[in-house]
Amino acid sequence: MNKILETPRLFLREMTADDFDALYCVLADPGIMQHYPYAFDEERVRDWISRNIARYQRNGFGLWAVCLKDTGEMIGDCGALPDWKKDPVLTERLADSIRKAEADICVEGHWVPVSKEETIRDLSEGV
Repeated sequence: MNKILETPRLFLREMTADDFDALYCVLADPGIMQHYPYAFDEERVRDWISRNIARYQRNGFGLWAVCLKDTGEMIGDCGALPDWKKDPVLTERLADSIRKAEADICVEGHWVPVSKEETIRDLSEGV
């Protein structure tokens, strides 16, 4: 496993097909995805993972798996996409989500609220 970034609490790594269950837990939840145009079904989650794997190869970056350092469990994703600004509706919804939403992470089957400020702090401390 190639860690992209490590903080005291989290680490980022490339997604793999093995991340399906953990990512489905997040992307298929209508509450979490309320600021996105839709919640994902199984096919969209598999496509999401495949597209990010292709982005790593094509661009050298994409969305990374966000994992808890103490367990290695994937709790979501984050990163940069080269083409996200091409869709003005998605851009506005994502910006709105960043302004309003607090993240909920699925840890061992339980939803745990984590503020975006806490996540950003953890990630920025690792840079």
